Amino acid sequence: DLEVGQVVKGILRQSKDTGQVVSLGKELSGILLWIEAAEDGKRKESFRAGVEQEFRVLAKTTALGDGLAVLLTVRSGDLTRPPSMVEDILFASPQEAATKRQDLSEFAGISPKTWLEATVVNTAVRKQSLPPRVIVTLTAPGGSKKVIQAIFEKALPGPVSFGSKL
Repeated sequence: DLEVGQVVKGILRQSKDTGQVVSLGKELSGILLWIEAAEDGKRKESFRAGVEQEFRVLAKTTALGDGLAVLLTVRSGDLTRPPSMVEDILFASPQEAATKRQDLSEFAGISPKTWLEATVVNTAVRKQSLPPRVIVTLTAPGGSKKVIQAIFEKALPGPVSFGSKL
């Protein structure tokens, strides 16, 4: 049984918009989110399918579906992430953004000149021929529902990481 923080070996299998699927053996897989493959906005290593590498277990979950049981990281240091990380990452999948209508009613009446704070929940999301994007969540002032937005990486002032505020 895997424990959070445990170092495991896995074989990179498939790239997805949100990260790399990693086979951990015996019908157990995890996902290395792109944001967990980078340190200070820079990719730590090259990740190629079929290559065995070491990872650390960041979190165990059943919410990812597709047989993905753990979130993985190659980042050094503390494994502490914001408490809503898994929820935000699941919410921040580009597929959900593209296929689900978001309730934007809480944003009605907000001036277009009003700046809202957004939180980065995934980075380096690549979709076909589009430039790299970061995925953020934001909530209207006084609102309670999170919405998701993709921002092109080149529009940002510099590197960002999970939890960065924009």
